[in-house]
Amino acid sequence: MTKKVATITPRQFAAKLRKINEEYGWDKEKVHRMADELMADTLKSLGYGNGIKIYTEEINKWYS
Repeated sequence: MTKKVATITPRQFAAKLRKINEEYGWDKEKVHRMADELMADTLKSLGYGNGIKIYTEEINKWYS
C-alpha cells in the first residue's frame, strides 16, 4: 500500500527547505538527503510516484 502524501503549496515547500537548511545546513550530506526527500514527497503528491520510485530505488546517489 502506497503512503498518501499531502500536496503542499509553493510557499510551504520553500519554508520547509529553508528550515531544513537552517537546522541541518552544517551537515551537507544530511541537508541534501532531507531536501531530496522533501522534493520526492512533493512530486509524489503531484502524481509523479512512478518516477520517484525509479529515482529513489534505481538511481545511484553520491553525496560527498
